[in-house]
Amino acid sequence: MKQDDHPLLLVGKLPSERRRSISGMATAAGLQVAALEQLDQALEWLDSHDPSGVLADASITRLDKLAAKLRSKRGLAQVPLIALVSEVDDLWVERFLASGGDDTVSIEAGAALLDRLRAITKPSRQLPVACGKAVVADPDRSRCSILGRALSVAGFDVKYASDARSLEFYVKEFAPGLVVVNSGLGDVDTMLLKERAAGNQSAFVVMAPRRELESQQASVARLERVSVIGANATPDELLFHANAVVRPTSVERRAHRRVPFGTLVRFRSEGLDLDDIGFTANLSQGGLLVRSLAPPSSDGVWLELRPPLEKSWVRLLGTVIWRRALVPSDDINSAAPAGFAVRISDALGRGLELYTQAVQSLVTSQGSTRDTVSGGPEAAKTEKSEAQTPEPPGAPPRGGPSPRTSPSCSSPAAPPARRGR
Repeated sequence: MKQDDHPLLLVGKLPSERRRSISGMATAAGLQVAALEQLDQALEWLDSHDPSGVLADASITRLDKLAAKLRSKRGLAQVPLIALVSEVDDLWVERFLASGGDDTVSIEAGAALLDRLRAITKPSRQLPVACGKAVVADPDRSRCSILGRALSVAGFDVKYASDARSLEFYVKEFAPGLVVVNSGLGDVDTMLLKERAAGNQSAFVVMAPRRELESQQASVARLERVSVIGANATPDELLFHANAVVRPTSVERRAHRRVPFGTLVRFRSEGLDLDDIGFTANLSQGGLLVRSLAPPSSDGVWLELRPPLEKSWVRLLGTVIWRRALVPSDDINSAAPAGFAVRISDALGRGLELYTQAVQSLVTSQGSTRDTVSGGPEAAKTEKSEAQTPEPPGAPPRGGPSPRTSPSCSSPAAPPARRGR
């Protein structure tokens, strides 16, 4: 079905041959293309048009301005922003995702780009609401929009506040189950104590500058369902900690503690010979969550990534246990970014050993870090040993299918990695 009223916005100075190729793939995906070379043109175009998706050359200077403009149109929360990249590194991708981007794909990609274009749907003013109500309060309106958008597509009905007065109004009248508040809005400690004294049991995520983290954590240590994270936390980190306070009882259900960690990962369906690229959202010794708008089609998947604090890449074999679209169905019961979760079963060489040791070191180092979840005095020990992550939609119930037994060393080896689908 063509989406003439909501074209794919293509931004950047691309070679004419590549532009024709992208237009052809867009047509195959049922999309019309509006191509603009300059960022200023794209920003002006967005004033009067609603795209179904945005595809932008990563070499554009101030790509974050395009993301900010798109995310300011809150009715287009589910519109994906995809960067066409030639070379990427962890820092660039992390900044792009933190600014409101959704995915990256090689500028020369064929099948990988087509898969992402086929996942684009016509914008809808109504998103599924399965995680309840939320309020996002931040004096920075752009930041407020980016964080609120992440919660919206994850399944929350979101209201926005840019000052203490509007925050107080929404907390009282909207009755949210989750409140995300920047400490810069005022005396957050007093507000929390006041709300708890009034019987308000909403979950809170307080975002504070690094210099205030320790004192902020100490002030809420005895309050249940309160998380304190850095003011510059990414949307993925917000989702991670939001789930911890919204669904605290699921902490004990995890076999392995999971921690937020972003790094590039190459992946491919088992049996194929071309890698796609994604970015991890969190890791555990037994698995990982990969951000991507085009999850692998098969359950068996090869992954290649650099474990935390390691210089070497490892090649892992795993099983996809769930996949999530950018706009999920309305039967989800927890928040997570678009992508897929993998249970690790094997690796090439010493890959599995290196991976598990590196993740364990990361878990240990974060045992008493800046980002903590408060569950009252009785929960303190549990929180230090069992970190919470987004509980994935469509995941098997706890106590469900057990992890696959790791194959022996005689398992078929992965073919040499080839870049770019």
